[in-house]
This record gives sequence, structure tokens and C-alpha cells, in this order.
Amino acid sequence: MAVHFIIKQPIADYQGDHIDFLYEHRKGIKNSDIRTGINISIIIHSACCIEGFLEYNLTKLLYKRKEIINKVTFEDFSKRRIFHSFLNKLEMDLEAKISKTTGIDNFNSLIDLFSYRNNPVNFKQFKHWEGITVLFQLRNVLAHGRQVSAKRVIAYFTQGAWEDDFVGGYRKAESYLLKKNLVKHNFTEAEKINHIFTNKVTDHFFSITRQFIKFAENIFETEMNESKVEMIVKEEFLTKSST
Repeated sequence: MAVHFIIKQPIADYQGDHIDFLYEHRKGIKNSDIRTGINISIIIHSACCIEGFLEYNLTKLLYKRKEIINKVTFEDFSKRRIFHSFLNKLEMDLEAKISKTTGIDNFNSLIDLFSYRNNPVNFKQFKHWEGITVLFQLRNVLAHGRQVSAKRVIAYFTQGAWEDDFVGGYRKAESYLLKKNLVKHNFTEAEKINHIFTNKVTDHFFSITRQFIKFAENIFETEMNESKVEMIVKEEFLTKSST
């Protein structure tokens, strides 16, 4: 017999506290470059808070599912051993999958997997889903310190007009922010990327982060309450009684 003692602790709460700290100290910052750096940190940590929250709650939901399924019993020892061996391996595989998951779309597929419903409510139904996906794309380029790069060309084949070649996570963020009227010009015109890291833009991303976490909380609460331990025990008893 082996006893396994597993210790886990989420760090998203620390990142949330750090965001509060950054907001508090941003108020008195007059240097625009320092303020841009603070806003970049808030954006990065906002996406990390979402990932940490989803990892913690998906793991919690997995344990809840196992708790319910574990209530199924078999009188035959060999069947019981096979069942629990399979269940333990499945749990380890799914837990590893959760811990390795990155990117908001991949988390969305996990809630579909764990749900009892044929058509579960998923994260894509969040009203600011596009903004959340842009937040993660922006976080990815920022976290790796990717430089901003664009090319402008004017030639006979452009008929005398400038054509811009600007792609990647920064471009996607800029296009989204232009559509939302959160910025007024683009990188190729300004030749600086600071315009997508203003207080207004950062506050938008942090606001939809908090709204998304609240939305996800309701999904997890519904899924956790979808089936109780007592329900599966009752179903098992009724099945045995009818045989």
C-alpha cells in the first residue's frame, strides 16, 4: 500500500495582488515610458490570472467528477481493481493535460470534455470573447519580449500609395483596439507602439478579465452542482434493486 501526499498552490491570487499594486503606483507616474511598462505588466498578469483561475477550477472539477464516480462499487474484487486502476490512470492523464494547457481556446475544449451536458455553456459565449483572445495573443508576444516590426512600401505597383506590412500579435491587438475606438492611429503612422499600452487600453483589458472570470465562475458553479454524490449512489441502488 502506498500513500501519496500531493501539495498544490495556485499563484493567480499573487498576480491579482500585484495588479492592484501596479494600479496604485501608476497613479503618480508622469513618465510615459514607465507608465507604458506598468501597463504592459498589468496586461501580462491579467492573462496569467485567467489561466491560473481556469487551471485551478478545472482541476477542482476533475476531482469532483472522480469523487462521484468513485461511489460506484463492485462486489467482485477483480472488477473493482480494474475499475479503480483505470479511473486513477484517467485522472492522472487529465490532470497532466490541464497543467500543460496554455491558450484560452485549449481551456475551452477542456470544459466541453468535463461537462455532463451535450451542449455545455463554454467560454466562447462570453460577450467579450474576441477581447479575451486578443489579450492572450498580446500576452504571448509581450511575455517573449518580441519586438514590434512593420514595413511600409511605396512603388509603381502600389499606384503611389503607401502599403503597410504589419502582422502578428501586435497587429491583431491594434486592429481590435481601432475597432473598439480605444486607439486613434496605427503603429506605422506613429512609429511607436505606446498607443496600445495607454491607461485606457489597459483598463479595458483588465475590465474584461474580471468580467470573464466572473462568467467562468458561474460555469464552474453550474458544472459542480450538475450531479451530486448522493445522486449517483441513489442511481446505483435503483439499478441493483431492479436486477
